[in-house]
Amino acid sequence: MGNKLHRLGLAAYDHPLRVILFWAVTLIILGFTASQLIKPTSSAISIPGTDAQKALDRMSAFFPEAGRGSARIVFAVPGGKTIDDYKAVVTNSTK
Repeated sequence: MGNKLHRLGLAAYDHPLRVILFWAVTLIILGFTASQLIKPTSSAISIPGTDAQKALDRMSAFFPEAGRGSARIVFAVPGGKTIDDYKAVVTNSTK
């Protein structure tokens, strides 16, 4: 292994223009490929099948002009009750 690396180093030293040209062409090809394959960043997240995604899909069906925004929904229950007491009502209102 050491001999092969030594010979590679000697070849690079004996032919510096070829080495520079090789790396320049390699970097140009990689840069061009990256510029063609790169996608713009996006903050849109979609996880199909989750309850949150179903809710977002339903919201966009009812309010298409909202631009697929997101919102937080808060349910309040009367004192002495828990949200589990109203689970059927909440579940039926989203279907």
